Formats: sequence, C-alpha cells, structure tokens
Amino acid sequence: MIDIKYILEENDFLQLNLYFFKTEGKLKSIIRKTFIAYLIIIFILCGFLIWKNEYLVATTLLVVAAIISIFHSKRMKNIYLKIFTKNIKQYESRFNKEVELQVSDSLLQVKSVAGKFDFNLSQIDFISETNEYFIIKLKIEAIIIPKKRLENVNILKGDLTKLSEKLNIEFINNLNWKW
Repeated sequence: MIDIKYILEENDFLQLNLYFFKTEGKLKSIIRKTFIAYLIIIFILCGFLIWKNEYLVATTLLVVAAIISIFHSKRMKNIYLKIFTKNIKQYESRFNKEVELQVSDSLLQVKSVAGKFDFNLSQIDFISETNEYFIIKLKIEAIIIPKKRLENVNILKGDLTKLSEKLNIEFINNLNWKW
C-alpha cells in the first residue's frame, strides 16, 4: 500500500516535538500559568511600593510590566524552542539517516538506524498534515514524514487519507500550523 524512503534531519525531530507541544495545548497552558504568576508578583511588588509611598517606582514598574507582558508569549516560545533544541540531541544518531516506512493491510513497519519496528494499524491515533510534514500519531510515539524529501506528495496524501478512512481515524489538515 505505502512504501517510501526518506531522510530525517535534526529539524524534523525538532518540528515533531514542537508540533505536539503546541497542538496538545501544553504551550498555551504554560504561557497562561507563567503570565498569571508574573502578574501576581508584579502586583505584590506594586502593593508593597505603594504601601511604602513609592508611587513613582510603583508606576514605573507597572508600565515596564505592561510592556514586557506584550512580549511574554513570544519570549516563552523562544525559551521552549531552546529547550527542545537541546533535548533532541538525544536523537543525534538518527539525524541524516534513511528511514523506510511500509504500510500493509494490517501492519505499519518502520526501518531506520534505531531498528525495525512493527505496529498494528490499530495503534494509529490520527494522521495529521502540516504545510511541511505528514505526522502519523501512534499510541506511544509518532512518525514524521517530511514532504520536501518526497517525490509524490499528492500520492502519499491520498494513500494516508484512504488509510485514515479505512481505520476510521481522523485525518487532520493543519496546513497553517507554525511554531
């Protein structure tokens, strides 16, 4: 049914991690929690400064906090980008190596330098498409397929769509996704 070979680069592993971190809502939750903690600390400091009759310092602190809060979301994204960039180094032995993906009627098989892995098709949770990747989410891991290294992207998309229909799982078109 599906039989493709492609090479995975460091950025592919990074994008896979970023995709799940953002789409599962973890990023939004962390941004919200840190922003609330940040506001609580600022208001406590301002309250203390007002109590000490330091109105100018308290006002300056509030203005600086308002300016910084505008960039909070972008700053948190950059922090997590650095964290994930550091964390994917554990996959370094798999960078720039060929991966072979085969899908038959009942089995999904992945061959790479990490080994040969067989998964029942029933282990697939969903299939997602972004502008640059196809992602097959399994129960315990995920498979990323970079579009730019494929010859027939449209054929693969059709095959993955048929597979999702056959398995009665969701095929997510997330073409506007970006970190």
